[in-house]
Amino acid sequence: MKKLRNITLFWTTCGGLLIIEGVSYLGYFHDRLGVVMAIILILSTLVLSFRKIEYGLMIVIAELIIGSQGYLFSLNFQNTRISLRIAIWIVVMAIWGAKEIMLLSRGEKQLSAYRNLGYYRQLIAILAVLGLGAVIGVFNNNDSTFYFLEAKRWFYIIILLPLLSSFKDKEDIQKLVLVSVAAGVSLVIKTLGLVYIFSHSFIPLVYDIYAWMRFNLLGEITRLPNGFSRVFMQSQIFLLPACVAFFVLVRQRLIAKKWRLDMYSFLYGLGTITTFSVIIATLSRSFWLGLIGGLFVTIFLYILAKRPTVKAN
Repeated sequence: MKKLRNITLFWTTCGGLLIIEGVSYLGYFHDRLGVVMAIILILSTLVLSFRKIEYGLMIVIAELIIGSQGYLFSLNFQNTRISLRIAIWIVVMAIWGAKEIMLLSRGEKQLSAYRNLGYYRQLIAILAVLGLGAVIGVFNNNDSTFYFLEAKRWFYIIILLPLLSSFKDKEDIQKLVLVSVAAGVSLVIKTLGLVYIFSHSFIPLVYDIYAWMRFNLLGEITRLPNGFSRVFMQSQIFLLPACVAFFVLVRQRLIAKKWRLDMYSFLYGLGTITTFSVIIATLSRSFWLGLIGGLFVTIFLYILAKRPTVKAN
């Protein structure tokens, strides 16, 4: 029963994200549709976060993985474009903050509890650097609009506070991993689909998709002389650790001699091939270098932990 629920969550998330991508494309041509969908997603995040903050955080992570710069949908207020990412971030952080304040006021939680969170010191260091940057900006009379445009990108990392403090139950962590993997799968499907569409020049579809992606800051598509199209999206960076993780899982099964034609072997192998293919399709030297660096770090940590020795026959 538990496996069935997990499979349902995975495919529901993956299919739902692909549908959302499709609605975002249609919303580029029909403004009202995009606005309605943005409101539905924001309200859904609000309701689910009230019910259980973990649900709202799963939505935040899924959008982060597929949304590139966060403008899959957006709302306009007095010439200011508010991205879906910022909107749901505000909703989740506000609800989590309100719940935390209530717990503290009732004495059900102490401030000292936050010191036990992972990466506590690193978060404090980041906030200190951000504060220092703001002070330097004030002394240099920087344009005040820069504070909103730049600081919002850095302060997004505060989402780690509710993530680290909320996901402690093993079942909830498994759900978060499933949602993250499902978002990664939908990103792979989208990328490979775009490579096929643009490399085969489906006109006028290629012009419409290109305009949609550029307007919503979803990525860059470049036609190469040999007919291949480079498809680069900022959110593809999440496929780097995914590729390394799949590679490690495949290697573990090979070492343990558990490699056989079962579902897990197929999925791990498929995950390695598809994520690696997408990273190659981006034609991003930064991604390639990052993947090579990640593999070297993985090998180094393995050697450090296992300390393998060479045995003579």
